Amino acid sequence: MIYYFCPESEAASGGIRRLYRHVQILCEAGLPAAVLHHHTGFRVPNTPPVPVRALSELDAFRSDDVVVVPEGFPSLMQALARTPARCFAIALSFSYLFETLADGSSWRSLGVERALCVNPRVAELVEWSLGVPAHTVEWSVDPAVYEEGPEDREPRVVFLQRKASSVGAIRRALAARDPARAARIEWRGLDGLRESEWAHELQTAGVYLALSTCEGLHRSVLEAMACGTLVAGFHALGLRGQLVGAGPEQNAVLVENGDWPALTMALAPVLDDLADRNFAAWQTVARRGRAWLRAATPEREAAALLRFWREALALRPRVPRRDLGFARL
Repeated sequence: MIYYFCPESEAASGGIRRLYRHVQILCEAGLPAAVLHHHTGFRVPNTPPVPVRALSELDAFRSDDVVVVPEGFPSLMQALARTPARCFAIALSFSYLFETLADGSSWRSLGVERALCVNPRVAELVEWSLGVPAHTVEWSVDPAVYEEGPEDREPRVVFLQRKASSVGAIRRALAARDPARAARIEWRGLDGLRESEWAHELQTAGVYLALSTCEGLHRSVLEAMACGTLVAGFHALGLRGQLVGAGPEQNAVLVENGDWPALTMALAPVLDDLADRNFAAWQTVARRGRAWLRAATPEREAAALLRFWREALALRPRVPRRDLGFARL
């Protein structure tokens, strides 16, 4: 059995959706897999209907089990070393790689066999610092959910509230510059929505504001681009090199990571045009972003993930395990 351990959060974040999505792909291909939560009965809302198990209901792991542990749970990696199960890690971001890792520790020392990573830069850091082979996994944006919205966009800026600490300063600076124009733009924080509601907001808004400064994949940006929505903000490390802020290949309004004053000034002409319903030039930029995503299909994502797992399961574990049971997990 392949278990993907998942934290118990009511919010289906991009990382949590990635865990459920992997299990969905494996199950659809006939491989035994399940999401693993701490407690019986918990399931993250608005996620695919995949098998869910709980640590509290398992008696023991077997030698043919593999547990995939997100980067922020080194204590679980360490506990798994006392069982016969194989332990893989999944690095969903840069953010939590070292926040909970003890000084002098590494994934290699915790018995992690290999890691799945969301982009090559994360994989490079994992191999360099944590001592395990790292594999970059494909991603996709579901075209059935994130369809291109209408050309006539609402004068509205949307963003993830929990990742938008600088949005207040940006709004006040724009209002100080030109109160009348600023009043014509609606600002809407999007949190706690069902995926269909989230997609609808992206499809109708003029601008998606990307204010996070550290993301492994920056999935919300990819979903906004898939909807044909203009992205403005930061590359957040995970999309450095993919987001282009100038020139004939421009696909976003991009400033240096974290530089919200520069972003405010770059946003001003965009929002002026949006308020005046003169947005055609910016829609051309947005369409380049959408075009960049065309190759990232669910079929390609599934094929790459299955290829990884079939190869990984055929390899012998690098770290011998002792059958010491499960009680201490």
